[in-house]
Amino acid sequence: PPEVIEGEAGGYLAHLIERWELPLAEVEEERFARPEYPSNWGTRYCVEAMLEHAVMHAILHRVQLEELLAEQRPD
Repeated sequence: PPEVIEGEAGGYLAHLIERWELPLAEVEEERFARPEYPSNWGTRYCVEAMLEHAVMHAILHRVQLEELLAEQRPD
């Protein structure tokens, strides 16, 4: 129900923000100023672009899977 979601949203957002920072917590601040890093597939990315790619890559696969499942559903 919407009331439950509304009641839990603040705590969940705080949890997400806290967990978002964990993977990069031990990285020295100077490394973020470096303009680019090479990816494993040869493309050079800045930190922001690499993080965006990591998020959007999973979303793209989700959309692809949803489309495949929709195609296989009997009408």
